[in-house]
Amino acid sequence: MRELYSLADFLIFPSHYEGFGLAAAEAMSCGLPVIGTPVGFLKHVYRREPFARISLPMPGSSGIDTQLRAAKTRIRRLIYDWELAGRLSTEGRNVVKQKCGLTSWQSVMREILCLS
Repeated sequence: MRELYSLADFLIFPSHYEGFGLAAAEAMSCGLPVIGTPVGFLKHVYRREPFARISLPMPGSSGIDTQLRAAKTRIRRLIYDWELAGRLSTEGRNVVKQKCGLTSWQSVMREILCLS
């Protein structure tokens, strides 16, 4: 997947529901900015900057035309704001490492299994 993500400038992830959002996490771990809805693990990521700038409104809360306009605006933002794209790339990798890395997973599993 890393090779495929390296060919893209961004990923659009307009999902209505995700248990986790593996495709978004994979893309972010490869340094790819993800324009998407706040679902799965992105629900928490998109609450803060710079990620809030590329969050899309949830489907159903607005019409498809609003969704498309919002996506178009976010795409333009990434194309013309190289500083933002670079920041999203760097911070996206850090978020995935922090939230989805092995150390984080082990900590969550210890808590779930009452081993802490």
